[in-house]
Amino acid sequence: MNFSQNLHNKTKNWLLLDNESLCHIFRDKDLLSNIQTIEDTLVLKTNGGKLRTNKQGYVKGVGWVWYHPDAKTNILSLGLLENKYRVTYNSNKGSVFIVHKNEYKQVRFKKQDNLYMIDLGKYKKNQDKYSFGQS
Repeated sequence: MNFSQNLHNKTKNWLLLDNESLCHIFRDKDLLSNIQTIEDTLVLKTNGGKLRTNKQGYVKGVGWVWYHPDAKTNILSLGLLENKYRVTYNSNKGSVFIVHKNEYKQVRFKKQDNLYMIDLGKYKKNQDKYSFGQS
């Protein structure tokens, strides 16, 4: 397995919070429900290349997100999440973005390798750590 394949496998379990992204895009279909083909097409141009998709899936508590199995990882747009939830940042306690689902529930994106993310591989049995659905 080469470096590129190894990185691609590693990032499958990542959920990034990206302040530069204009849309949500996921590569892991297991995190989505109701994946469907739509009339619109997303053409995503990044430093990793160009990606085209006309598929979307549903994430409870987030809504419709773009889907492509060759996306580098699962990405949530900070700007779009701020339209739906209160988001705070704390640089004093572990460099973390906190998405406040409600008064009692939070999703925390911790800084790892200079990226704000959740490693979903660590939480397969406890979806509440990263779920945006109402509990």
